Amino acid sequence: MNAKAPELRPLVAKWAEDPDEVDPCGPSPILIHLPQLRKLTPEWLALSFKLKRDEEADKVFGWVLEMWGYTIAASRLGIRHLVWNDFQTEPSSLWHSTLDGDPHIYHYTFGLEYTLDGLPVTGVGDWSLDKRHFMGQYPPRHLDAPPKCAGRAAATLTAMFNEASAAIGDWPEDTAPHGTLGWANVNGPSAVNNAPALATEEAYQHSKLAKAVVARGAWQWAGKTPVLFFRSGRIYTPWGSGTWSIVGDAHHDAHHEAISVALGDACATWHLTFSKDVRTFTATRGKPWKPHTTKGTLAKPHANDASRPPEPERADGWETRHDQSAIAKRLIGSGPWAWQAVAPLAFLPNGRLFTPWGRGVWWPHDEQPNVIQCNFVGQKHVVTFDECWSFTSVREKDGDQATGTAKIEPPPKECKELQPGSSSDDEAEERVNT
Repeated sequence: MNAKAPELRPLVAKWAEDPDEVDPCGPSPILIHLPQLRKLTPEWLALSFKLKRDEEADKVFGWVLEMWGYTIAASRLGIRHLVWNDFQTEPSSLWHSTLDGDPHIYHYTFGLEYTLDGLPVTGVGDWSLDKRHFMGQYPPRHLDAPPKCAGRAAATLTAMFNEASAAIGDWPEDTAPHGTLGWANVNGPSAVNNAPALATEEAYQHSKLAKAVVARGAWQWAGKTPVLFFRSGRIYTPWGSGTWSIVGDAHHDAHHEAISVALGDACATWHLTFSKDVRTFTATRGKPWKPHTTKGTLAKPHANDASRPPEPERADGWETRHDQSAIAKRLIGSGPWAWQAVAPLAFLPNGRLFTPWGRGVWWPHDEQPNVIQCNFVGQKHVVTFDECWSFTSVREKDGDQATGTAKIEPPPKECKELQPGSSSDDEAEERVNT
């Protein structure tokens, strides 16, 4: 509700004399004197109807249109507000998840969605607390606690649910089939027919192919890059996030294995078989008698400059002793990460670093166990990780600070390069063959 936002100001100016006088608030919650409310209500109602009939306002304001009706009406009538940030909070797993400050009201609108290891997700998480799950039935008693690294909002709301159900003696026995676990398998956006289970840490450690596809770094699929495989069965693609798992016999060499990748309802599930040297792959989906096939290969480090040397297997500055450091064991293959909300960022073996701005290097700090140093696009940074999925960075040159988190993008909505007859698919196959 920010009338000063560049994308909203021109529209607000059509209905309010001065957007700077439009307070950043809606009508809920609000403490107001009754005479002021009686004065405001007719204008609020009339303006809301006018906004609804205006095609642009209806499209831009959407489901909060009547809230804009309230705040613009108040501005027209000279009624101003004291906006008190601690009055209420409206968290999700992606914003205000730590319940900033000490709010008096928890405005329960958005679902809280996390992976089991505490990464916030878009869509339905493996751990999910969303009122929409309980539209027709009461939630079960004793909801499972959120993951350790989930935000404070998740723990707070779960405790409130459990306190209420425990205190009500005649809580119904006929409750919803799930509490906070199990919803992703029912109606999650990434749930598709025959979707693979996640690649568990145990499966990863016993699979030569799994280690290879994660360690090699960025891949190119159907002419698009980057594709990055992460431990815990997560995959980053140019179309959106997905999951992957091992298929085949992990006790033999990598050539006896394959990988199954689920890219959501829009882009289906793919069976990836790799070359013996694990540098190219063939991806297949569809019926056995009518398959659709695409190709993939390792991405070039310098896609726009073929004359530059290939990326070394071991980065300068990485020493054998670094392999055994706690921070290296934690970071290698973990993620996907984002730097200042820009993804993907990947910490690869032997000190290789993949960033959205180009390849780089990283190495553990010699004295601080939760700190690394890295260098990309000609700048050195000192990066400190917390115990969960966040970090802070200080640039060596000027002390500029940045932050980062693990970040799982939404599943794909479309993937035209993976569709039959795609020109990019034909070009990708030609590149692989040559």
